[in-house]
Amino acid sequence: MKLKTALLIASIFATMNLSSAFAEDVDTQELRRAYKVADILVVRPVGLVMTLAGSALYLVTIPITVLSGDSEESAEILVRKPARMAFSRR
Repeated sequence: MKLKTALLIASIFATMNLSSAFAEDVDTQELRRAYKVADILVVRPVGLVMTLAGSALYLVTIPITVLSGDSEESAEILVRKPARMAFSRR
């Protein structure tokens, strides 16, 4: 009797988990679509603007950064990171 009750309870919990997994799959697809739209309309244009602004700032400050020895770090922060954000996806 205890074994039957335990099996019944286990099957109920297994069914509940399956139904929530199917619902989560639909929600996940809708969420992925929303992320793609936000990526195309917001994140990439912002990344492009940041890359252009960082490049301009890097060109203005390059004499100072070369003298101080921080030109690679400045290029990484001002140009490369925003360019990665704008033009590459993982």
